[in-house]
Amino acid sequence: MRVARKHVGIARVPVQGTLRLVERDLWQFAPVDAGDELEAIERLFAEREARFSRFLPASELNRVNAARSTRIVVSPPFARTLEHALRAATLTGGLVDPTVGAAIAQAGYDRAFSILEDDRRPAVPTPAGRWRDVSVTGTLVTLPADVVLDLNGVVKGLAVDDALALL
Repeated sequence: MRVARKHVGIARVPVQGTLRLVERDLWQFAPVDAGDELEAIERLFAEREARFSRFLPASELNRVNAARSTRIVVSPPFARTLEHALRAATLTGGLVDPTVGAAIAQAGYDRAFSILEDDRRPAVPTPAGRWRDVSVTGTLVTLPADVVLDLNGVVKGLAVDDALALL
């Protein structure tokens, strides 16, 4: 069987306030429907955006951050992603920290990049580093009432891993 190089395609996929280009060249033995792959990747990123965006009022992340309770039931995908984020925090000694949501907003990143403007307000120290106070048991998340989660970096990394698995 002859191996052929095929340019599968390119797609511009918005996710978590940024734009990702998905391009694929494929060395293949059999034909592949590139349109189906790109559509699956677009659906994957749209689902992650809907669940984890800080800028969509109805996102699950915003629901968790707005909860008045310190114990919140979340979806299985949210729980898995938060577990990844907490593991990343542990492995990096807190360099990756899912509890920086309030600090990020305080620093002026409280809107999507596409509508951000210069913010001349002085920076105000905002506590972070509370990842050790957050736990996940099944789909139950326990966190202090004043902790604001931001899973942006971990969501993007996992979305890319999952997108690659679709190719």
